[in-house]
Amino acid sequence: MPSKQEKKHLAGVAEFLEPGETALAALTAQAKGVSAARGTASGVGGAVGAAISGGMGKKPAAEHASAADVGLDISAPMALVITDERLLTLRTGTPIGMGLGGGIKSLLSAVPVGDIESIETSRAGMAKRVALTVSGITINLESNAGASTDEFKAAFDNLPKQ
Repeated sequence: MPSKQEKKHLAGVAEFLEPGETALAALTAQAKGVSAARGTASGVGGAVGAAISGGMGKKPAAEHASAADVGLDISAPMALVITDERLLTLRTGTPIGMGLGGGIKSLLSAVPVGDIESIETSRAGMAKRVALTVSGITINLESNAGASTDEFKAAFDNLPKQ
């Protein structure tokens, strides 16, 4: 069941869809490691959290580079939307909680669903992971514990294979 935030993403993406394209599922996500780099995963914030985690950049920078290699631009936070034709990344405002904030601001990038080889999901403590394999390259993302990652994966898995 999509969260209020995910429903907001599905409604807000309409202006970025091609004629006849249908949005199937959405997530709020970011590059794997962003939460740890910011110190939010451990409950330690700001510069202290960044210092403990080894700085703001190693793991998230690798995910940004992998995404760029396949034509995806990722942000933190962002909406990840799967349609019947494309995988979209969209810049959002900061979600506040309870479905507030986090509205879609702009389209960052899109790749055809035919370029996506797999979407794998897992749980990791208080977060969920999404591994997108696009054109042979895996991009690791993280989302909150309430994210509808299984529904997102199912939306992709149920698309007709090209």
